[in-house]
Amino acid sequence: MCRNVTGCTLTTLCDGTAYRCPNPVFKEDTTTECDGGLKVCLKGECKVSVCEKYAFQECRCSKEGEECDLCCQEPGKPSTCQSAKNLPAVSN
Repeated sequence: MCRNVTGCTLTTLCDGTAYRCPNPVFKEDTTTECDGGLKVCLKGECKVSVCEKYAFQECRCSKEGEECDLCCQEPGKPSTCQSAKNLPAVSN
């Protein structure tokens, strides 16, 4: 085994015919959630806000009890700002 599975990559196995490990196989960009559902994978790394999965942008939560949540809004529409927990398929 060359590399263990991570939140954004699959396990990479050596076939015994090459002196180097094959390149890692990345999980699907912008649809594979990681970091407890707060981010999505991009090129094998967990680094993009889950808001982008829904074509939203990050915003600052203002509702009581959501001040520490990650929040997302429709682009340019602050009135749609909501906790990412409320997005359709975000892990809780």
